[in-house]
Amino acid sequence: MGVGKGVTAKAPRSLAAVLAVLTAGLLAAGCGGGDSPEKAKQTKAAGPPPVPSGFTQARAGRVAFAHPAGWKPVKQTPQGWSYAVEADGESGGTRAGVLTKVPQVPVARLVADTATIGVEANAVGVRRGAGRKVSVPGARDAVRVDYTYSLEEGKAADRRATDVSVVYGTESAVVIRVAGEQARLGPDQIEQIVRSIAIVP
Repeated sequence: MGVGKGVTAKAPRSLAAVLAVLTAGLLAAGCGGGDSPEKAKQTKAAGPPPVPSGFTQARAGRVAFAHPAGWKPVKQTPQGWSYAVEADGESGGTRAGVLTKVPQVPVARLVADTATIGVEANAVGVRRGAGRKVSVPGARDAVRVDYTYSLEEGKAADRRATDVSVVYGTESAVVIRVAGEQARLGPDQIEQIVRSIAIVP
């Protein structure tokens, strides 16, 4: 679940912490029972929102999102990513894409917490905002988390990222991540990408 190339590896969080997160998800999954007809209606795939001016749409499986037209698909996706695009001319720099190596559970908050553990194991100085529910067309549950971090020990947090953890269908889960240098990736740009996310047929 790498944040970017050139990451200085840190010791991962304790196994007990990871197991606690996964156990919480399994308990939550076991308490929900079957989906109601009303819930099933909410999970039907919908068309993606309009593509912002100067952006183009990408598809990765059932995930659709828009990104600046100059960003190009990477030839080799980072570990844990199934699809990624990067700003033209950058390698491991400003990036958006889809992570599929996440817990396949029906609770988006659990998926978000696990994704953040992966970031904290590979980056330094991670400052995470509170996870908040967001609406993603075609999804049954989605949580957004914004954070800043650095890739080098002793360096001020010079990068920002946003994860949108999405659950759709019965238990299918993905994380759409947008990350890059704060000087190159502004909040408005992230907002446009986040608002374009949808689960499609």
